[in-house]
Amino acid sequence: MTNWKENIITDKGILLGKPVINGTRISVDHLLGLLAQGWSEKQILENFPRLTKDDLQAVFLNTDNPFHSKCRIGNISHSKNFWIAGRRFQAS
Repeated sequence: MTNWKENIITDKGILLGKPVINGTRISVDHLLGLLAQGWSEKQILENFPRLTKDDLQAVFLNTDNPFHSKCRIGNISHSKNFWIAGRRFQAS
């Protein structure tokens, strides 16, 4: 299992501190937006060759459990509803 903290970082000097994939300027928010638009994992990896499957898995792990880091993505309430790119999702 991927340790998402190795793949996702925040640095105030990169995109004003937004969570990004380590070694890139690709924000987690951007990747979630692509997924919300219907992009597949394959499409993302083909269009962003510096990304790995581990990077995408880290995005999913970080989104699934946002309470364990300052790299929090989304706003999951007790009902486990969250919003990505203006669309509502419900965590399982």
